Amino acid sequence: MKDFELQLTFKNVGQGDCIFIEWFNSKGDQEIGIIDCNFSSNHDFEAITEHISRYRTISFLVLSHPHTDHFSGLKRILDHCVEHDIYIRQIMHTALYHESNLEVQIVRKVFESFVQEDYTHNSPRKELFELFDRFVLLAKDKERPTAIIPITNSGALDLDAPGVTFKFLSPDYSFEYPEYLSTLELAKEINPALNPSNNPNANILSSVLYIKSVNWHLLLTSDARKKSLKRVQQRYPEVFNSDLGPLILAQVPHHGSGNLQETHYPDFWDSLLDVQLSSAFISSGRSIHAHPRREVVEFYDQQTIAVHATNNVYGYQEFYSKSKAKREVDIMSALGWIAGEQKKLGRDKYECGEQQIKIQADGTYSLKTS
Repeated sequence: MKDFELQLTFKNVGQGDCIFIEWFNSKGDQEIGIIDCNFSSNHDFEAITEHISRYRTISFLVLSHPHTDHFSGLKRILDHCVEHDIYIRQIMHTALYHESNLEVQIVRKVFESFVQEDYTHNSPRKELFELFDRFVLLAKDKERPTAIIPITNSGALDLDAPGVTFKFLSPDYSFEYPEYLSTLELAKEINPALNPSNNPNANILSSVLYIKSVNWHLLLTSDARKKSLKRVQQRYPEVFNSDLGPLILAQVPHHGSGNLQETHYPDFWDSLLDVQLSSAFISSGRSIHAHPRREVVEFYDQQTIAVHATNNVYGYQEFYSKSKAKREVDIMSALGWIAGEQKKLGRDKYECGEQQIKIQADGTYSLKTS
């Protein structure tokens, strides 16, 4: 029985991302795609593998950009899939290929300008290289090879998802990739020992995924920077077209970073209000970066955008613990719109954890927090 057109789950993996996207294919069977996976010893990774074990095939696995809090759990997912004979159709990533496609060092070629370190040492760089080595092995499987696909803003994803379109809006091969490569030499000059998987410039490569149906659309922004959001705003006016139905939810970039120069771009979100954006989601957890920032949470609240988070930390906790004002909860409107007026998801703002959103074909939706 189909009880949704698309289901989106922000897994609680601490400071980092792990997003499950589920839908029904043309045969009525349920499919799943995964964006990123952070590993945190403070969070239950079995909840990730148990969810995956419901499937025999993963339609796609995305590495949004090469930062530890987005890829540190992916190898564990691959290990689980191999052990339990779960097939991954395609792996998409924003690292760069080199000339001859799969065999020429892949991500190593991108990072070769950095000082060499002991590859046997347990480090984020080693972990990233091992992940891509695993990608290569899956691609070489003779019986069920996995397609390894760079995200270059080349159009809609090839998925069996009737009525629903998945499209990457960023990174762009002619914009973000050259900008990132140009930063490598500069970063090397500033700090020759900089680890590429902790290089903040890797946020330039962050994927922006746009998912659209007949009566709704949504936006997943990973750690996209202001420049990329501005380019998306200029190049893809359909995202901001109210005739396409409401933009029912969007992911807050970079876990709610308050950096106005690099990440937080109020004009972008002001434009999304024109397409009735009502809910924003933050993947958050304890870290030295202390995301999300209070001013970011406050910005969305002032725009009447309901803010949801996987963990009640830092600016989210600070803003809501000091604010006595709560949104009115209308039980009758918790699933969407009444009389043509869009309503916010009825819930307590302090309720954090795994966020699961079920979206119906007519654009109504519900939220479960666990």
